[in-house]
Amino acid sequence: MTVSGDNLAIIIKESVQKLFDISLTPVAIVCDQGTQNRRMFSLLGGTIKKPFTEICDQKLFLVYDMPHLIKSLRNNLLNGDIQIGDTIISFDDVKKTYDIDSNSSTARAMCKLTSAHLAPNAFQKMSCKLAVQVLSRSVAAAIKTCVGTKELNSSTALNTANFIED
Repeated sequence: MTVSGDNLAIIIKESVQKLFDISLTPVAIVCDQGTQNRRMFSLLGGTIKKPFTEICDQKLFLVYDMPHLIKSLRNNLLNGDIQIGDTIISFDDVKKTYDIDSNSSTARAMCKLTSAHLAPNAFQKMSCKLAVQVLSRSVAAAIKTCVGTKELNSSTALNTANFIED
């Protein structure tokens, strides 16, 4: 059974009131980016410029959980390059580095990655674990190593590595 965003907003307001009644002070509401949760945040008055609501005269921040944000970021990268200002981030750099690493006759840097990380099916796209592993510091380091050894010749590779690392 799915609870609507409208009902979630009511439940949240009532629950927060009860928490205050027993002297607990919540500071944030954290959830994934499901349709109902986005609707709830909207009904509670949350916006990009005002990512909080006020219940019982107390400010509560409205926050999407980090693993699901990383998953959404990975899924957007799978759909194509992302431009941030003048910087282009490309998932192709991750794929090319994986290919270089997979064909290495020495130790592998990306040994945890599989095809499910690089070309996930619909079910695998829902996995936060796969997204976090592919957007990890070790993957960023592998990209930088391949650029440094001149095995990876890409105008976006260092941007991609720095973005993943940061």
